Amino acid sequence: KVKFNVDYNTGEEKISAAWTTSGRNIIINAWNHVVLTYSGTSTANDPVMIINGVNRSITENTEPEGDMYSDASHNLLIGNNHNGSKTFDGHIQHLALWKATSLSLANAQAIYNSGKPAGIEAVTSTSELVFWLPMNHGADGDDKLIDKSGNGVVTTVTTAPAWSSVTPTQAS
Repeated sequence: KVKFNVDYNTGEEKISAAWTTSGRNIIINAWNHVVLTYSGTSTANDPVMIINGVNRSITENTEPEGDMYSDASHNLLIGNNHNGSKTFDGHIQHLALWKATSLSLANAQAIYNSGKPAGIEAVTSTSELVFWLPMNHGADGDDKLIDKSGNGVVTTVTTAPAWSSVTPTQAS
């Protein structure tokens, strides 16, 4: 299952809203493509999770309540949580962040490319692209990832990754 959490403030307490996909959607030991879109403008909104080109059904485990916490002063964490206790055991490649609240299913499917990883170039319009990190840099010991979106975003790896040149196998 894939899980997505976002923090809300009720004025009295912090609520961590949570959603999970229904069933097992990630194929072990194969390349998987995961797209998540979410707009926190309303507690009635649910995320959209597209995994391996399929829009997956989700379950709301904890309902959002109040106002979404601003993430403006926080680091973006991928593959772990803020205290380092939920380490992702796998490889992450081709990480992209979009401004738009929704990357269309057609664009997600174009990037997924039937299980043969395609770059962001597969998307016809990249005007809402914030950054694209192919994750194939850093093998020389550098802790910076090169943003290929053209927006000049500077990133820093804060934990020591094991850089890999492994070519992912196709999920079936």
